[in-house]
Amino acid sequence: MLADRIAVFVDSVYGNYQDFGGSRKGKLRKYLNKMIVFLVSGLWHGASLSFVAWGGLNGFYQIAGEILMPLRRRLAELFKINRNSLGCRMVQTILTFVFVDFAWIFFRADSLRDSVKIVRSIVSVHNPWIFWNGALYDCGLDQRNFILMILGIGLLLFADFCKHRGIVIRDVVMKQDYWTRCLVIDAAVVALLVFGMWDEEVKTDDPPKLIIGVYSRHDGELVDVRGF
Repeated sequence: MLADRIAVFVDSVYGNYQDFGGSRKGKLRKYLNKMIVFLVSGLWHGASLSFVAWGGLNGFYQIAGEILMPLRRRLAELFKINRNSLGCRMVQTILTFVFVDFAWIFFRADSLRDSVKIVRSIVSVHNPWIFWNGALYDCGLDQRNFILMILGIGLLLFADFCKHRGIVIRDVVMKQDYWTRCLVIDAAVVALLVFGMWDEEVKTDDPPKLIIGVYSRHDGELVDVRGF
């Protein structure tokens, strides 16, 4: 199949990255190699120009970030900015999220034309009231699921904060007394059962199947999903 041939081709590109010269043959060659790898990695996700654009954007981010690094350092020294401060890291995190989220438009859209239309709408449509008039709930998530999404993002931020601080949540839980450990573990299991996505297409004779794997877009369906 074409998809299998593309996957084999991409694997060979990754495996022979050093044969391209890696980063040993000058900066221009290194940037070219990086862009080739990211473009092909986009092609690996699907034979569509939208995936190629997604990979190209991520490659551009990598190259632009490396090229602008000396300038960013000089600006930080000029304006007396502590790059390790909480405020600076928050700004970096927000900018990274915006750029990565922008690239995901091309990954998620059904075609490159649709992704361009979405980008044009973002630039041309000026309607800040959608954040307050409830129109966001018509984009695919109702109010309850939207709140769950916010809570999930907060949970991920908390976990990332703990990881940054070197706090291992599992070790913290296991240091508690027996009943506290039981309550925390039971609450985690109940949350997984309540908020997990269950396969609605399983037969009635089969046990329910909780989907916790990797999701990918394909004609509006979930594919390449691993579950148990």
